[in-house]
Amino acid sequence: MCPDSITLELTLTSRAGAKHLYSSNYYKIPFSALNFTPAGIMNPCSDLKGMHAHVTYRPEKAHPEQGEIVSVQLTK
Repeated sequence: MCPDSITLELTLTSRAGAKHLYSSNYYKIPFSALNFTPAGIMNPCSDLKGMHAHVTYRPEKAHPEQGEIVSVQLTK
């Protein structure tokens, strides 16, 4: 996802299909947990794989299957 960088790229998979999302600085993305308390500080580069989430993003006009991440709310 973001080895040695503040850039975050992820693929969000849902029943509607896959979305390829990004952020040029993941420190600016507000992360929250809905129905659990994380054990510690979560690292978005390694701790998001397999998690369920509500992701708010801005779709790219020319490529609706891509977008910029605005916020992430994690659920278990």
